[in-house]
Amino acid sequence: MRIGDPMLRAIASEHKVGDSGHEEWYLQDLERLGFPQPRADELFSDTHAAARIALFQLVAIVYGSTSDLDRIVFLYVLEGAGHVFFRRTAKALSSLNRLRGLRYFGKSHLDAELDHGMFKTDAEGKDEKPWESALEPGDLTSAEMVVKRVFTAFEEMFSGIYERASRPR
Repeated sequence: MRIGDPMLRAIASEHKVGDSGHEEWYLQDLERLGFPQPRADELFSDTHAAARIALFQLVAIVYGSTSDLDRIVFLYVLEGAGHVFFRRTAKALSSLNRLRGLRYFGKSHLDAELDHGMFKTDAEGKDEKPWESALEPGDLTSAEMVVKRVFTAFEEMFSGIYERASRPR
């Protein structure tokens, strides 16, 4: 909704439609894997602090961006990282024979992600990135900062989760 350019808005709209309902898949998979759905007080506890802080950092990127292009770069970074995450998660769960019936962590989610237009190619096999023609020299610097900020948030989140999981119980 914060994107004004019609071409970029269409990309964001497709992304929004394609990701609709994934939160339900996540909660269903937690149940299938034997984990209870977290309560609100748990989500705001120290246990989930790293993920919560990363989420705040990601929201700040979107709402702090003054450029439609930066917002689209943000979507591409999330999708690219998600592609790596879901491919590896599906493989790991498959090797543990825990993949059956999973939607969020399973292959069906990876397939849904790969169906986004941003991963499609044209008839000649080239990636379809219609926004590339709109790039100005200064845009690259700004886009690189978006990428760095997103990956910093992810790195801090996963480092925090790893550190928390590594503590003696």
